[in-house]
Amino acid sequence: MTTDHDEAETLRIARRALVRKPGAIGLVPIGTDMGDFPGRLAAAVARLTGERVAVFEPWLLWKGAPGGEQDPIVRRQSFDMTVLALPPELDPMLAATALARGVAWARQRFKHAVVDLTGLPLGYRPTLACADVVIPVAGAGVVRADDLRAIHGSLPGNQVAGVVLIG
Repeated sequence: MTTDHDEAETLRIARRALVRKPGAIGLVPIGTDMGDFPGRLAAAVARLTGERVAVFEPWLLWKGAPGGEQDPIVRRQSFDMTVLALPPELDPMLAATALARGVAWARQRFKHAVVDLTGLPLGYRPTLACADVVIPVAGAGVVRADDLRAIHGSLPGNQVAGVVLIG
């Protein structure tokens, strides 16, 4: 359930990320399940820009026949977003590379994308190349300040657009 406060806060987060004019916003969960946050953020970006937003599901949810089409698969659509996935990939590094190709495909068709980077190796260059800005998403009351500093320190400073606490 989303409250008016959640919606207002998500709009604020989207506005802050959009200041940097990103084509793709990467979300990195820290000690939490992001739940519907990627979809809420995409809806907020769509509301602010008037454009449909591509949303990439986390790689562990990619379904279908391995080695199938390389283009993203449309999972569902609404007036403000198109949820995409890729053919399944067991290796996280290969998944990050496939996601980078998928985001490049989406950049030709959508002005903005929200990319769930759950489970992908942050130290592997193609993972962070998927996003123009990165937003760490942490579980409120679950993640310690030291954990946040460690993750924040592993991300390129020019890509980080703040930290979101949920839960």
